Amino acid sequence: MSWSETPRVERAIREHLADPAPEVRRAALAAVRATADQGALALIRARWEQEGDVAVRVLALDVLASLRDADATGLLAAVLRDPATDAELRKHAIDAACAIRTPGMIEILSSIVADSAAPAAHVVPCLQALGRLKEASTAAVIARRTAQGDEDVRSAAVAALVDVQGAAAAGAIEPLLRDPFARIRTAALRAFARLKLRDETPRLLPLVDDEATRDEAIQALAAAPDARALSAYLAGLDRKARTVQDASRLALAAVRDDVRDDLETACARGKLSETQLAAVQAIYSEPQPILDWRLLGPLKRGAEPKAEDGAPGLAWIEHRAEAKDGFVDLTKLLANPSEVSAYATADVRSATDRDAEMAVGSDDSVSVWVGGELVHEFKGNRAWKADEDRFRVQLRAGSNAIRLLVGNGTGAWAFNAKIAGDATGPLFARKAVRPDVEAYRSFALSHRGDPAHGFEIFRRSRDEAMCIRCHTVFGVGDKVGPELSDIGAKYGREEILASILTPSQRIAEGYRSSSIELQDGRVLFGMIQKETKDSIELYDTNGERARIEKADVAGAAGRRCPAKISSISSSG
Repeated sequence: MSWSETPRVERAIREHLADPAPEVRRAALAAVRATADQGALALIRARWEQEGDVAVRVLALDVLASLRDADATGLLAAVLRDPATDAELRKHAIDAACAIRTPGMIEILSSIVADSAAPAAHVVPCLQALGRLKEASTAAVIARRTAQGDEDVRSAAVAALVDVQGAAAAGAIEPLLRDPFARIRTAALRAFARLKLRDETPRLLPLVDDEATRDEAIQALAAAPDARALSAYLAGLDRKARTVQDASRLALAAVRDDVRDDLETACARGKLSETQLAAVQAIYSEPQPILDWRLLGPLKRGAEPKAEDGAPGLAWIEHRAEAKDGFVDLTKLLANPSEVSAYATADVRSATDRDAEMAVGSDDSVSVWVGGELVHEFKGNRAWKADEDRFRVQLRAGSNAIRLLVGNGTGAWAFNAKIAGDATGPLFARKAVRPDVEAYRSFALSHRGDPAHGFEIFRRSRDEAMCIRCHTVFGVGDKVGPELSDIGAKYGREEILASILTPSQRIAEGYRSSSIELQDGRVLFGMIQKETKDSIELYDTNGERARIEKADVAGAAGRRCPAKISSISSSG
C-alpha cells in the first residue's frame, strides 16, 4: 500500500544510518529491514569501511541478507577473505551469502573452501554453508576437501558432500573407511549412517572390530538394518553408550524374522550375554514395528473401493516405515487433502499358529484386518500417538495379510503398526537374569551412598551414562538440564531415585526434549535453545549445539513433537 509520506520517512531513516550514536544507527538499520527499503542498501554498503561498531556491522550484514542484496558480493567477499574478521562477523557474513544465494555468493564460499592456504576456522563454516545450499555445482570442490586439509576440514567436507549429493556421495566416501586417521573413518561412518545404504554392510562390518570406530560403525549398520550385521547389533546391545544400545535394538527388531535361527543357535551354545538375551526376548515378546508397506491412496473417505479392486488412476506404492515406532507419514507420501483415506497392506510371517498382541496409532481413523477379518476399528479423529490402540490377533503359520484403512479428516495424516513375535522356543527356555528397576531401587534404599564416588562417576559419564552432558554439579558439566549440586537438599532419596530410574515420569518445567526430523531422514533429539524464522538451535544428546536450517526440516513446517523420554533418560 502506497503512502504519500513514505519517501520522507525513508529519507529520514537513511540519514540516521550515519548518526554518531551506534544505538541510533542500529535502530535505523532495523527500520530499513522492517520497511524493506531497497534504496538504503547502497548506503549501508558504502558506510561499511567507516563503521567501527561490531554490533552495527553484524546488523548491517543481517539487513543485507534479509533484503537479498545481490550487489553485496564484493563486500561479503572482502569480509570473508579478511583474516582479521572475527568468528561472529564471519558467521553472519556466511549466513548472508547463503540467504542471498546468487552464483557470485556461492563462488565466494567455494573459493574459500578451495583455498589450501585458508585456515580451518575459515574453511569449515564455508563447507557447512555449501552443505546447506545443496548446489550440485559445488560437489567437486567439496569432494577434493575430503582428502585435503586437517581433520576438521576433511570431516566437515564429508558431511557437506552427503548434504549436496546424497547417495551419490558414497563412492567418494567409501575409501575414507580405510583412512589412517580414526576421526576421518568416524566421519565416513556418520555419513553412511545418514545415507542408510544396505549395500555398504560388508564394508562397514570390519570397523566394528576397531575400538576407535566400533560405536559409530554399529550405528551406521543399524541405520540400514541388515541380517548380515547381526553380530554388530548383538555387540551394540552390550556397549555402554545408550544411543548405540537403542540403535542396535531397533535394527535387531527390524530383522528379527531373518535372524531368529541364528539367534536360537547362539543361545543354545551359550553365546548370548544376559543383556543380549534380555533384549532379544523383549524384541520377540513385545510388539515391534511393521516396516514394509504397500500404500494406495488418497481415496474418498467413506466411499473406498475394496482394496483388492484397486482404484482408477492410482497405483500401489511401496514404502519402508521409520525404524522407531514404524511411523508412516501419509501427508508426505500421498499429499494432504481433507476427508480422504488410504489402504496400507503388509505381510507378517509366523512359524506357528499363535495369538499375538498388536498395536496401532493413527491420525485420524483406522480399521485393521488380519487375514481378511476385521479385528479393530477406531472411527473418530485424533492426533497420532504411537501404539494408542492395543488388541489381540490370531496369526496362522506362514504368511498373514495385514491391512489398514487410515482415514483423514483434515491436517496431519499418519499411522504406525506393531505386532509381537513368537515368544516361545529356545530363546525363551529361561528368563534372562538381569536386575530390573525395582532391584536397583531396593539396593539404593538399603545401602549408604558415597558422594565422592558418585561425583567421580558423574565426571566420567560423558561417553557412558552421559549425565554430565546435560547437568552441572559444582560447576562441572553442561547447563542443558537442571543444576544438581544441591539436589540432596531439595529432594528425598525416593524422589531422586525415581528421577534416575524412571526419568520420563517427571520432567522439570522448561527441560522437555524435542525430536526434529530432517529431510535426509535423520531425527535429532535434544532441547531447543533458540528458534528464529529461519533456524533452530538444538542442544543435542551428545552435549553439542547444532544449528538446523528450517529448510532442512522434513515437511512444510517440519514434524516436531515432544520426545517420549527426557534427555536425562540416556543415563540408562
